[in-house]
Amino acid sequence: MDGVPTATVEVRHDQRYAGPSTYTLAKLWRLAAETIVAYSDKPLRLSVRFGFVLALLAFCYGVYIIIRAALYGSSITGWSSLIVSIYFIGGIIIAILGVIGIYLGKAFDEVKKRPLYIVMHTTFDGGRKPD
Repeated sequence: MDGVPTATVEVRHDQRYAGPSTYTLAKLWRLAAETIVAYSDKPLRLSVRFGFVLALLAFCYGVYIIIRAALYGSSITGWSSLIVSIYFIGGIIIAILGVIGIYLGKAFDEVKKRPLYIVMHTTFDGGRKPD
């Protein structure tokens, strides 16, 4: 963070004394998904890339259909242009939604403008506060 000094705290963890963990694979998966969505903009960046790739593939498929129709004729009139249009517009919409999400995420982070942790007091010798 800007202007806030940071430090690391080394922690030694003991073995679990209460038996095996009760976290199932589904609970771990849900925790991972929540963490990724809450603390990262990677899913939004992936949606932008996916949207542009989808639009590019739709454009390439449209070019292929035009060339094939010019050389061999069209089998079903109107179907190809409709499908290409739907996929192209869908890809652009997905990309735009990702860009808007990234923008909102950056605005939200800027509005918070606070560090995750600020330590006001530290304790020494069994909880006695320093003088």
